Amino acid sequence: MHQQAAATPDVPGQRLRPLRRPVVLLGAATVALVWAGAALLLDGASRPPVFAVATLATLLILGGVALALRHRLRLERAHAASEAHAREAARDLEVTLDNMSQGIMMVDGARNLSVINRKAAQLLDLPEHFLVGRWRFDDLLAHQWAAGEFGPDGAALEPQLRDFIVAGGMPGDAPGRVNVYERTRPNGTVLEVRSVVLADGGMVRTFTDITERRRNEQRLVHLARRDTLTDLANRAVLREDLGKAAARLRRHGERFAVFCLDLDKFKPVNDTLGHAAGDLLLQAVARRLGEVTRETDTVARVGGDEFAILQSVVARQEDVASLATRLLDALKAPYEIDGKSVTIGTSIGIALAPNDGTEPDELMRNADLALYRAKAAGRNCFRLFEPAMDAEVRARRTLEYDLQRAIERDELQLAYQPIVSLATREIFAVEALLRWSHPKYAHMSAAELMRAAEGIRMMVRLGEWLLNKACRDAAAWPGHAKVAVNLAPAQFKDRNLVDLVTEALAESGLPPQRLEIEVTETVLLEEHLHNLAMLHQLRNLGVTMTLDDFGTGYGSLSYLRTFPFDRIKIDGAFVSELLLRPDCAAIVGAVSDLGQRLGTSTVAQGVDNPRQLEALCALGCTDGQGRLFGAPQPAHEIARLLTPPLAATSAA
Repeated sequence: MHQQAAATPDVPGQRLRPLRRPVVLLGAATVALVWAGAALLLDGASRPPVFAVATLATLLILGGVALALRHRLRLERAHAASEAHAREAARDLEVTLDNMSQGIMMVDGARNLSVINRKAAQLLDLPEHFLVGRWRFDDLLAHQWAAGEFGPDGAALEPQLRDFIVAGGMPGDAPGRVNVYERTRPNGTVLEVRSVVLADGGMVRTFTDITERRRNEQRLVHLARRDTLTDLANRAVLREDLGKAAARLRRHGERFAVFCLDLDKFKPVNDTLGHAAGDLLLQAVARRLGEVTRETDTVARVGGDEFAILQSVVARQEDVASLATRLLDALKAPYEIDGKSVTIGTSIGIALAPNDGTEPDELMRNADLALYRAKAAGRNCFRLFEPAMDAEVRARRTLEYDLQRAIERDELQLAYQPIVSLATREIFAVEALLRWSHPKYAHMSAAELMRAAEGIRMMVRLGEWLLNKACRDAAAWPGHAKVAVNLAPAQFKDRNLVDLVTEALAESGLPPQRLEIEVTETVLLEEHLHNLAMLHQLRNLGVTMTLDDFGTGYGSLSYLRTFPFDRIKIDGAFVSELLLRPDCAAIVGAVSDLGQRLGTSTVAQGVDNPRQLEALCALGCTDGQGRLFGAPQPAHEIARLLTPPLAATSAA
């Protein structure tokens, strides 16, 4: 800190100069008096009283002078000590101000720069010479304007800025009032300035560097509005921009579209290569989305592998389809992740405003409905919203509500269809099939009910009920009969599936070898490694494992190599045309031969007549299931059927 006026230097002996003249005069008077007295004595004059009086007076004068000198010396010493203390205090103040984290500046009523500390000079990039000597505040302002401190428009605004800066606040501000404002310097530093007008017209101003604070605040705002992994907009920003787009639609008729995207086959990549690779893939997807869309569009990540796009200013519906096609093409191109080539796709649902809605929530819901339709259509495609989709949703919600009530009220039933050995015509197992005695749903087959439950994400709960019910029923039957229960792909997403099977066996008392679990190829197609591990855990319980609907998928043979199934079920589509199409007969024969070579039994589904049975026996099929051997029966009828051998000719 530097004060602009310097103190008078202390020269040794300078404080005693005013005492020299009185001392000299007193000394001269004393000498004269002594000389006169001596002369009188030498002359023999007899004037002792006069001499005594003179001597006494002289002594009194000398004593008074001595006292005055002593008092004066005390005052001089006190003054010297005071000056030393003041100098020390000034040095302490200078050190204190120069070590402050804030800059400080004081201007007196005459607009002289009376105090400025080193921190203020640093924050304002002032030259060193402003810290020494006497300067006017106008000199400092002139330097700042010349240095471009107030930006390219500073010269034009100089009069107004000068009035504001010199005043230390807005015109008319009362003395003592603190004015606080922020100032961004050309170098990007953000200063918080606090200025107080003094009563004499001067001012005190402090400067605090708040650059880092503002950067932290901006980072927090950024984090609150952006997805941390991809740096895309988050759901809050998407909703905000949708609101703005809806307002423009109302005011100017400016149309826009909402896209809901869901990545296809992302989870297997994430499970196989790891979460770090999954994150890299999501970041790569985000970059491609940004490359395809415009700056005026909003691209947001709204979930794990779910994205949304607000396409602004849609002139024609063809613009929407064009963007959707470009998105599909961009995202299905291979990705290079950790040295491995990865290929995924995406399903897209689209809602167009105002055709499909005018409010953000309505448009997002309709785009999501269209996305559901796109995924059902085979994925890696897009679908535009249609009003019929809304009716489908209402129907699904009604089904979900009714199914929940049916489970709670125990309104569901199981029927069991026999599975027989073609060699002995003996029932060795039954398959549990779902039935629902409800006016709206009684016509639905077991497969349709299961698909409907999976569509409304109730398969896990329904599957648990079915498993427990089938195990309890089977525990009351003869010990040689097995019960077959279908497990849907959705149930394998439940990490507790193996525990649920274990508990169902324990609570019912059914031995594990009497439970047969049927799965389709889809279980191995989705989340292959996880589901394969779960299949091995189930098999280790001692249950029988069956591959259902064999031949309808793309990787049936590879699945037989991946997991050792105990039984293969040939899809009924091949059996129904067995006598009409040679290729169906060839497929059934090949599967039967494959089963024999692998030591796996084969079950032909949908056996409805004796001619089909005869052909299946000739082709080497070991077991059969269908109306020829018995229709699905309630649990209480199964015990009677399981006792005697069942002849095919006496079956329904």
